[in-house]
Amino acid sequence: MAHPKTRTQLARTYHTLTALQKQIVQLLSVVYKPAFPGEIVQCLNALKIQDDHSRRFTQKTLIPLLEDVVDKGLLTVNSLVPFFGRQQGIRYYCDRHFVELATRLSNRDF
Repeated sequence: MAHPKTRTQLARTYHTLTALQKQIVQLLSVVYKPAFPGEIVQCLNALKIQDDHSRRFTQKTLIPLLEDVVDKGLLTVNSLVPFFGRQQGIRYYCDRHFVELATRLSNRDF
């Protein structure tokens, strides 16, 4: 799927997300740096945000949600290059064209 480019398109896409997906986008909009799934899990659990089964998040339950939002163009993936032969992992962050609006929406919703 082609990623939406304009803020208007991104805002329309945002409004189609589930409440949980919106919370993840809002969280990443205020983190201001690419975050590893484990870091996102720690934040969600500290905020007492639960998965769709009312359980604490794990990377296994979080990554499909992240990938769905990436596919919709609201999150971006930053793959790290190998370091001494080891893959350092994938980090997620809010799309740069949408981060300001997502932050405003998070302030409005809380």
